[in-house]
Amino acid sequence: MRSQAGLEAVAYTWESKQYSQCLYLTLQQMQQKPADPFLVTQLGRVFNAWHNAQRTHTLSRYVDAPSPYNDPNYNLLTQFIQNLYIEDVAAVGYHYLAQFQAKLGFYAPYGEIFKESTRLLNL
Repeated sequence: MRSQAGLEAVAYTWESKQYSQCLYLTLQQMQQKPADPFLVTQLGRVFNAWHNAQRTHTLSRYVDAPSPYNDPNYNLLTQFIQNLYIEDVAAVGYHYLAQFQAKLGFYAPYGEIFKESTRLLNL
């Protein structure tokens, strides 16, 4: 039941376009289920959205700034998000997803996100 609540929180933060929170929660969930198709796909989705937000100069709308009130690990993640170059975001997202291609090729949402990640890498 706790796992289901975590997945729902990931889905909620994604739908709310809270990319830094979605990434943080996804990474937390992946500690228990590292190859879960939904979580792998979600991580790729966040990287693609992060790339698009950087490209359109709207990243601050979707990513929290570090704050003394946040968990130190969350602050580290938000700092990482803000410091990574746009071409590196595309590369990290693509290479992360590529390692799951043989295992998750059957999962349609993964295929769509991987295709988008490949397109962003080649911009």
